[in-house]
Amino acid sequence: EFYTAGQQEGAVQEILKAAELAPHYPGPPFLLGFILAHSHRTAPARLQFQAALDLAQTYHPDYQLFWAYMIKEQLARLQ
Repeated sequence: EFYTAGQQEGAVQEILKAAELAPHYPGPPFLLGFILAHSHRTAPARLQFQAALDLAQTYHPDYQLFWAYMIKEQLARLQ
């Protein structure tokens, strides 16, 4: 909601809170990577997407079709 309202800092703060509450869920680093990528911060975005992929593969192998596909698509866009 913050991001679509143009409040990037508020969005980042909410994502960081979510990451604290669910440290093994790939959603927060994925969303942070998305925001960074759209801010043209490619290197940090890549790190966040890779962290999301690592979490997805380690803790959520049953959702690989969903998470791995989305994350790898975003990583490919950064190159």
